[in-house]
Amino acid sequence: MGQLKLYPCLEEVLAFHSYSEKVDALYKFDRGINKDNMFGDNVEYYKQIGLQNGHTGQDISCQRGVNVIASIKSWVREEHDDIQDINAGYGVVLVSTEPYIWLDGEEAYVKTIYWHNYKNLVELGDIVEVGQPLGLSDSTGFSTGDHVHFGLKKCDKDGNTLNHGNGYFGAVNPYPYWAYWDLTNMHICSESCKLDTDKKMGLAYQAVLKRKSDEEGKKFWWDKCVFTFMDEAMKQTEYMRITRILQIGKFVLQLAKKL
Repeated sequence: MGQLKLYPCLEEVLAFHSYSEKVDALYKFDRGINKDNMFGDNVEYYKQIGLQNGHTGQDISCQRGVNVIASIKSWVREEHDDIQDINAGYGVVLVSTEPYIWLDGEEAYVKTIYWHNYKNLVELGDIVEVGQPLGLSDSTGFSTGDHVHFGLKKCDKDGNTLNHGNGYFGAVNPYPYWAYWDLTNMHICSESCKLDTDKKMGLAYQAVLKRKSDEEGKKFWWDKCVFTFMDEAMKQTEYMRITRILQIGKFVLQLAKKL
């Protein structure tokens, strides 16, 4: 029985092969995660749809019409449209084909949830592999912009949610479970991911901070892992400012489309 690790749930971040594409995809997926609406955030906002303790999943921003893909080998337990669930819109619920070991040491099957699609591409009972399209992304249901709402729950073999009374209807925080892997199942964090060339260093700075590397930073980060760089860089004020600017720009574009 293996440790639970979830693959990115958007096709656009898995379709890469070279080192540069791989690193850019890693940053692209993590940048897409809405850090202002993490698991358990915005309690008052979500009370209007009956969620008393805040957000019950992870929102990942994306372009409209992108393939939403399975994060783990599963079978399709539920397939919703916006008439069935006005809050979720179109969506799919999967149950893993085998149990996994969770971070708390518990063994359980895995229920993954994918909401706000434009349409679904699977049917009840289908077996889906990692990376298989489930639907096309959109903003259906209780949503203010194009994104995937990804939910994670422990369940039994039949998909019955465990610990339903935990205050989040059984949902747990998916963020610690994301594993950034490529299509050959080789973990991205390997010797090749050390920042040991000018090209790699420049790509890392451009992907996260949107600028060229400076000599002081280059000297400090040389030969270190790109994961460590990403983790530290995203804690900096510079990154926060860039993220906010991008969010404001996205909001303005969405508003302009409605006018």
